[in-house]
Amino acid sequence: MLGVTYDPLRDELFVAEKGKGATLNGQPISVSQIKEIHKALVATGFPYKRHIEPPPNIPELTRVMPNVQGIRRGGSAALDVAYVACGRLDGYWESSLHLWDWIGGVLMVKEAGGIVTQMDGITWSMKSTTLVVGNPFIQPTLLKMVQ
Repeated sequence: MLGVTYDPLRDELFVAEKGKGATLNGQPISVSQIKEIHKALVATGFPYKRHIEPPPNIPELTRVMPNVQGIRRGGSAALDVAYVACGRLDGYWESSLHLWDWIGGVLMVKEAGGIVTQMDGITWSMKSTTLVVGNPFIQPTLLKMVQ
């Protein structure tokens, strides 16, 4: 299994191969080592149809926001998940995306030492529609907040 995410604006290539780790432009990467949720920088995203119906993650956002250092919305689920893999972000959650939005990053996070689950805590699968990723210290706490 191989996961690849490319950011053409920064010329950054994130690659993960099952059992062989994850890299950024050929250099090994790992998830952050932040241990306390109040020091964590996390990200989420909002669906494009938010003008039609309220984003489904607003309740989670209101629970997470007061407990973390900051929340980012980058606009690219693929890059947000890759940023967790390389330690730029400590955690990420989102729902209602498609497999192609995050499939490459799921393997990256795992190979970089992180945890990947669905929002209900079940192990992520190719049929999942929700995602919570993070380092081993932050992901379990973030998961509880978004459930």
